[in-house]
Amino acid sequence: MAYKILIIDDEPAIVGSVQRALGDEGYATLGATSGDEGIRLALRHNPDLIILDINMPGIDGLQTLKALRKHSALKKTAVIMFTMQHSADSIVRCMVDHGALDYVVKPFQMEELLDRLQVTLKARKKQAAKLDTSELKSQIKKHLKNP
Repeated sequence: MAYKILIIDDEPAIVGSVQRALGDEGYATLGATSGDEGIRLALRHNPDLIILDINMPGIDGLQTLKALRKHSALKKTAVIMFTMQHSADSIVRCMVDHGALDYVVKPFQMEELLDRLQVTLKARKKQAAKLDTSELKSQIKKHLKNP
């Protein structure tokens, strides 16, 4: 099954180029050109990863990310932020304060984005496997205590 990736950026050309590149790599993609549209698509399609621009008119990337995290189905969805800001403050705010896992500075090379996306998805998959293993161990222990 292909990973489902949602790209949210107010620049349609960026959304389109990222969708084409990811599609060529076998990913299923969805695109949104506003934070509100991105939230609606995320709730409807529950993507495996969201690529989210920080600087957008209306509801910006940080507000979008906060809104996404309010929904239980999206609390642990992997997020990579796009930013034109090089300041450590904005990057730390996205990652630490708002739960983004990585960032890519615009303008970017598509290879860099693909590499970061693959690393993020692999890390998320390993984390999910560890959680599944922990839950299984817990259930086995509970069963052994109360057969």
